[in-house]
Amino acid sequence: MRSIYIVIIGILTTTALTAQISNDTTYSKEWNANTSTWVYFDRIITSFTGDQLESELIQVFENESWVNYNLVSFYYMNAQLIEEHEMYWNESKNVWEDNYRKLYSYNENNEISAVTHQYIFNGVYVNSSREVYKYDEQNRLVEKVVEKFEEAWTNFLKYQYYYNANDLIMEENLTYWEGENWGEVSFAVNHTYNKLNQLVSKEKSKTVGKKEKKLTREEYQFNTEGMLTGQVVSQWSNQKNKWINKNRAKYVNDLDGYIVTMLNQNKNKREWSNYLFTEFRGNNEPITGMDIAEGMSFSIYPVNYGQRAMLEFNNPYNEVYYVKIIDGNGNTLSAATTSKDEIAMDASRLIKGQYYIELQGRNLYSGKFSIE
Repeated sequence: MRSIYIVIIGILTTTALTAQISNDTTYSKEWNANTSTWVYFDRIITSFTGDQLESELIQVFENESWVNYNLVSFYYMNAQLIEEHEMYWNESKNVWEDNYRKLYSYNENNEISAVTHQYIFNGVYVNSSREVYKYDEQNRLVEKVVEKFEEAWTNFLKYQYYYNANDLIMEENLTYWEGENWGEVSFAVNHTYNKLNQLVSKEKSKTVGKKEKKLTREEYQFNTEGMLTGQVVSQWSNQKNKWINKNRAKYVNDLDGYIVTMLNQNKNKREWSNYLFTEFRGNNEPITGMDIAEGMSFSIYPVNYGQRAMLEFNNPYNEVYYVKIIDGNGNTLSAATTSKDEIAMDASRLIKGQYYIELQGRNLYSGKFSIE
């Protein structure tokens, strides 16, 4: 049987030499159920020049030391972010190597009009996907179209946003491209706010015929001072006719109301089990809110005697993802669409070597794996 080895993504200006450079550091630990202890997983060192984000260095903890993993640099023009440039650390050569970049375009109102994702293959950047944004007369985002690149740009998903009188998003709709036209609204996310205009819940549903099927719900919890203290993601059970808790995050705030730690847990039958613990250290980019799905991680392993590759990733909101396996020349070897948190991919064309994997949904996530 062929063996698959996965590299997991933890998943960005030129300045004067006299500019003051400062850093924030985020530490993440994984829960070891065998020893009932927290074990260092990775850390992100974020560098700033003044108030401007300059780079993010991700390191993983291996053999009792921190090892380089990837580095993202941010480039600006007229104070606007125009590029995020990502490099991977090549341990065998002991050098940084180009891997990926994200290019930003703006409209006449200085709003982001498009974000293009490109990967480097054989020394050349090639298009992978892009998001195209549209705004209304009040400069509110009303539409985001996700496009895939397969010889040409092709529509994939369309998100539409609707607001209330306070300019708060009340509803978000998702539609698929059906070859020649956009289909009917497939998913809807309804937002609810409290008297302080704080988001307290998001409920996702799917349209099946003329009926609306409940899918997931995310609830936000605040203390009496209005600080975010927790989030809970639940799935609707048709069998039990009620919401079933799936994931949650618990936050600790400092006296200024900024988040300093986050504890992620998964529901295991009747009990919550630890998953990830994150510490936020620094003053450059204080955090007041989080998204449980931001920390994307995934794993891939062979099944059916290596003919299939099983991909598992965290997808608490049952978001729709277009998944691709790409070889070192930029060729798509296997592709599929899923709204679950695992999918079996065709691995029959995979031979010894290094490959890339992409998950394109609302955002783009990527990683590398090798076959030996």
